[in-house]
Amino acid sequence: MTRRPAPILAPMSDVASTASDSGDDHSRGGLHEQTIARLNNRDAQTAAGFEAHPYSYARSHSAAELLAAHPGSEDAPLESGQTWPEQYALAGRVMSFRHMGGAAFADLQDQSGTVQVYFSKKVTGQFAATKHIDLGDILGVSGTPFVTKTGQLTLEIHAWQPLVKSLHPLPSKFHGLQDDELRARRRQMELAEKDKHVPLVEIIENLRKRDHLDSTRAESPLRRAADAVLLDTTHLVIDEQVDFVLERVSAALFTPQG
Repeated sequence: MTRRPAPILAPMSDVASTASDSGDDHSRGGLHEQTIARLNNRDAQTAAGFEAHPYSYARSHSAAELLAAHPGSEDAPLESGQTWPEQYALAGRVMSFRHMGGAAFADLQDQSGTVQVYFSKKVTGQFAATKHIDLGDILGVSGTPFVTKTGQLTLEIHAWQPLVKSLHPLPSKFHGLQDDELRARRRQMELAEKDKHVPLVEIIENLRKRDHLDSTRAESPLRRAADAVLLDTTHLVIDEQVDFVLERVSAALFTPQG
C-alpha cells in the first residue's frame, strides 16, 4: 500500500525512503556522512516514540496569524514576561536552532513568515529528543505564546512532532547571513551563554560598523574581486560543491588564452 504524502508536507526524498528504513550505518555506506548523521537522528526520534513518516499534522494557525494576534510596535512594544493562554499549533521548517542544556530556541518558518519557538525540559514533552533536530527539518509544534526578556514574541512548546527529516544542510548564500537582526540575536544568545548580557540594539550597531569596515578595506572578504566569477552552488551538498568548483577551475586553467 502506497502512503500518500501529508497535505502540508513535500514527499520524502528517494534517499530517505530507500536508504534509511534499514536503520544501520553499514547499509548507508554510499551516503554522505551528514546524510547518515541526519538519518541516525531520525532513527533516534523514532526510537523515542515519534512516527518516522506521519501522515498529517493538524495545524491551527500560520506563523503570520500568530504574530498578527499579538502585535508589538515601537509605540506599544510587547512587555517582557507577558503570556497568553491561547493554544497554537504551527508547522514549519527549522531555520535556526540553539540548544542550551535544559532549553532550546528555534526559528520556525512556514509560507507566511517566521516565529521563534522555545523548548524547555520542564514544559516540553519528549524534550530529550530535541537534540536530534537538524536544521531544515519540518516540525509540527503546539503551545502558548509569551514574550522573552529581549521583547520577542515566542511560542513555548508543550508538544511537538517531527514531520519530515531534512537529509542535507540548508544552502548558504554567497554573502552569508544577511538579516542584521537575526545575526544580532544569534550573537546575543552566544554572549548570554557566557553570562554576558548586551542590548540587541548595541549588537546590531556593532555588526553594522564591522560590516562597513570590512566592505571598505582595500582587501576585504565582503568585496568581490573585479575579475571574480560567480558560481551558484545553492542547491548542492558540500561534495557536489567541491566537484563543481574544481571543474570550473580546471576548465579556466586549461583554456587557451587568445
